[in-house]
Amino acid sequence: PVTAIVTQIRYSPVPSAIVRYLNGTERTVAPEEIGRYVTERENPENIKKVAQVVVEHPAMEEFRNITLVDTPGLGSFYRHNSTVTLDWLPYTGVGLIAVSAERPLSEEDIELARNVTHYCPEIALVITKTDLFDEEEQERIKEYITDSLEKAFQRTITVFEFSIKKHAEEYRTRLKGKLLQPLNENASEKLNTIIRHKTAQAIGQSIQFAGLMLEASKKKKSEKEAVSLLIKDIKENRHFQEREMLLTTTSYKGEVRAKLEGLLMPYLPGIRERVERQFARDFREWRGSLYRISRQYEAWLRDKLGLEIRELDRTCSEDIFRFVRKMADYYQYAARQFRQKMDDKVYQAFGTHLPEAYWQVDFTTLDHPDVSIYRAFDSHLDMLLFFLPVQWFRKYFHRHFSRQIALEAEKNLHRYISDMTGKIILSLDQMQKQAASFIQNEVRSVEDILQNATDDFDEIRKNIERLQVLATMV
Repeated sequence: PVTAIVTQIRYSPVPSAIVRYLNGTERTVAPEEIGRYVTERENPENIKKVAQVVVEHPAMEEFRNITLVDTPGLGSFYRHNSTVTLDWLPYTGVGLIAVSAERPLSEEDIELARNVTHYCPEIALVITKTDLFDEEEQERIKEYITDSLEKAFQRTITVFEFSIKKHAEEYRTRLKGKLLQPLNENASEKLNTIIRHKTAQAIGQSIQFAGLMLEASKKKKSEKEAVSLLIKDIKENRHFQEREMLLTTTSYKGEVRAKLEGLLMPYLPGIRERVERQFARDFREWRGSLYRISRQYEAWLRDKLGLEIRELDRTCSEDIFRFVRKMADYYQYAARQFRQKMDDKVYQAFGTHLPEAYWQVDFTTLDHPDVSIYRAFDSHLDMLLFFLPVQWFRKYFHRHFSRQIALEAEKNLHRYISDMTGKIILSLDQMQKQAASFIQNEVRSVEDILQNATDDFDEIRKNIERLQVLATMV
């Protein structure tokens, strides 16, 4: 199931699960009930206002010194609540990033890994769904990912493989032996390394901000009007950028449904043909009253169309992913371009650059699609004639049920398109808000420094020197 809520897993001699809500309250539930709170299907868009779930279990005894944290995904099309995941990154010590073997290591995966290394001194990557490929193909995929990571980070990143369908125990044993057990056995040493890494990153950013503050103080004293004009220019550019993103979002929204229909509707004849062919075979075996067979038919059709729609969802997920990824790339590019322009203006005015920003856009989407089936008969004919043996009118009812297959197939495909359209439009709104929020926060940070810079140059210099000394100590 799709994870929607951050879930901690740690050792306790007694199994339990604690659900913590956004309003600060919490409740204890049985571990088997956590699906009601952490999955996208049972808690869509976090309508239950859950902040996180903490699971305690004796099965974690061999890893009692560490806590596993399962977060909503950041790299696949099926993800939700990713803002919470990004908020959790500063609290993590070791990052394990999962990528599918179907779509190995895209640019956004590398960018995510780069962002995670800002917070975690150690990261590893696990390739999932390896059962979809033979051993030779798996080896090529792993080699490609390993080489790509080494080029990006100039160091070796450990790469694991995993599948829940093949060799699961073997993969699990290797992951535990190579990653989890060393962490557990050397928890104190690893914790010190993690703290030093996070401290060094914080100090580095503080030095850059302090340098900007020092230059702003000099400028503020001699060219106060120039500083005010720079702030005004940056804020005006922000409004122009936000308006451009809003117009682009509106334009793309109008294209979503047409693009989905163009992609998905050509599959309708094949779906209808396969279901009708299967019905012709299965209907021969059905026995009983009209009422009984009507209910059997409805359940059968719901199951068959459900399989077809889910298979279509799997088949077309890559193409649908590209629809959304195209816009995610646009927002990411637009926000970063704005920041780069702002950095250029600051450098031109003060001779110093802004600290590096770690940010990427994320989007939400659908869980597995559901299927809705109308009654086999609009009237209650099947109830009124519940005693009627079907074999007397088998040909008539066969034709009636067959005609309904075509209608139900088309209806459910349109339902799927409508659901997907709604989710993508929601994703576009959220991505646009994320980009706008990033821009606003960056502008606010620069504005605060430029407006509130102290005139005490010596004090700022001393603070920079202290930070530089601290940097050598960690």
